[in-house]
Amino acid sequence: MRKIYDLRNENQISAQLLQEKENQFKFAKANMERLNIIAHDLKHESVILRQGGEEAKKLLDEIDKGVKGYDSILLTENPTLNIILNEKWLYCQKHGIRLSTIVDPTAFNQLTTIELYSLFGNLLDNSVEAVMKIKDKSKRTISLSVSHSHGVSSIDIRNYSLEKIKIKDGLPLTTKKDSFNHGFGTKSIENIVNKYDGDYSCYLENDVFVVKIVIPD
Repeated sequence: MRKIYDLRNENQISAQLLQEKENQFKFAKANMERLNIIAHDLKHESVILRQGGEEAKKLLDEIDKGVKGYDSILLTENPTLNIILNEKWLYCQKHGIRLSTIVDPTAFNQLTTIELYSLFGNLLDNSVEAVMKIKDKSKRTISLSVSHSHGVSSIDIRNYSLEKIKIKDGLPLTTKKDSFNHGFGTKSIENIVNKYDGDYSCYLENDVFVVKIVIPD
């Protein structure tokens, strides 16, 4: 009876977390649209304002830097990936984390919008949480590679980790004391991968934690 109760409770929590991810996606999408409008307006206004004095030009130089920095984070032709990657990129910039990405926008087209947002959101959240514990800022790096080839979409994400992560059956165990109420991000990833008959594995090598995901079309 205890196992049945735990399973029901776990499924209920997983459903709630998926709903939260959907709400987060809608909020992030709205924010991104507002930022796009602001950046667009600033570009046009700066042309007019440059006719002012030196102080105005200095201020506009700073605005231009901000707008160019914002432009540089629109990484792919996939709008859902843009939203999640931009959201995490901005967070990493703010907290001194270097996020490098190589992304094929044709990858993972079989996933729903919320599944895609949840999958990448959970993966990046786990990496961010790990590197935030590292005092050496040179090791606060996350590398994300997303590719699509021969009918298979794949993810390779790497980050330094100070923790000796325990791995069981190729998957990480939560390092938090309350194991039942934590680790749902990993379970969400596993559920999405299993739904599409994919493969999800990870390993720790030379203080670098590596996660690999493969999902067929």
